[in-house]
Amino acid sequence: MKPREYFWFVGLALVITCVVPLGVRVYQVFAYAHEQRAAQRAIDQLCVRRPMGVNADTWEFASDWANTAYCNICFSPEHVSHDELRRFRADLEDRLRRPIDLGTIDWVWNRLGKTGPHGRSYQRRFEPQYREGLEVMRLRR
Repeated sequence: MKPREYFWFVGLALVITCVVPLGVRVYQVFAYAHEQRAAQRAIDQLCVRRPMGVNADTWEFASDWANTAYCNICFSPEHVSHDELRRFRADLEDRLRRPIDLGTIDWVWNRLGKTGPHGRSYQRRFEPQYREGLEVMRLRR
């Protein structure tokens, strides 16, 4: 192989070595974002599907907490893996096929807690605040 051909071969190999991993990472980021949006659409259904027997303020409070918990727990692949995010979305979509009530919000909290260490930590830290606020909402009525 001539020195000039060798230079081009090494140059091409270096470009491929750098570009392929970057392309894989870009794909992973886009795939995770796609899954996040799909799960967010499912969470958003809670906001617009207020069950009968639950007043609007209580439901808004509860569904907003579920939305906030989802956003904070499933923030990135470092918080919740792509596979676990996919399982969460599938489980949530399955749960939303049934009638919803405040128990559905409880289910969301519990399921988010099962997404991994970050989910468990978030649930332990913030679910008591949610429950306290929910009790205040109930007492107001």
